[in-house]
Amino acid sequence: MILRLLFPLLFVLAVDWYFSQSIRTITSDYSPSARSLAMKIYWGVSVFTVISAIVLLIAYQNQLISRTLFAYVMCVIFILFASKLTGSLFLVVDDIIRFFKWLYQHLRPATVDLDTQENTISRAKFLSYAGITLAALPFTSMIYGMVKTAFDFKIRRSLVPVKDLPEAFEGLRIVQLSDIHAGSFLSGSAFESAVE
Repeated sequence: MILRLLFPLLFVLAVDWYFSQSIRTITSDYSPSARSLAMKIYWGVSVFTVISAIVLLIAYQNQLISRTLFAYVMCVIFILFASKLTGSLFLVVDDIIRFFKWLYQHLRPATVDLDTQENTISRAKFLSYAGITLAALPFTSMIYGMVKTAFDFKIRRSLVPVKDLPEAFEGLRIVQLSDIHAGSFLSGSAFESAVE
């Protein structure tokens, strides 16, 4: 089991390290203690998340925790990872641009660095802010979907007139349930109360 988890674990840690560069860029103007605190919080949450995922997988396989708890916590862990991966897209763009600038500067050394202008935000800092903002969007929307709209059932009643309907079908009620995405988390009790 350890070997099966090794590649995904290394991938998660690589994304975490890569995304942490945006935190480092954004906090570059902070005091050394504030920078250190920001990085400790970031890595504390990341390490806690990875350890929690491993412990939950082992506990769930040995039937030590409920399916509901496992599903909710793993979804939060997935959302954190997906958000960091999404935010890393901006960092990749910045790194590609910087690579070509570096290559160009080594081919033609007499160039002007545009990132040294005063009173403007550097491209790296802008892309880091954009990456963190982009990472916050899926995190916020997925957490909102899990918590707030999981059982936001809506009942719509419609009378549908049908010409030449046989008398046997007069007063017949039809129920349609659609687009329900909460079944993988909890028991069916919420659905039973919604149908009643």
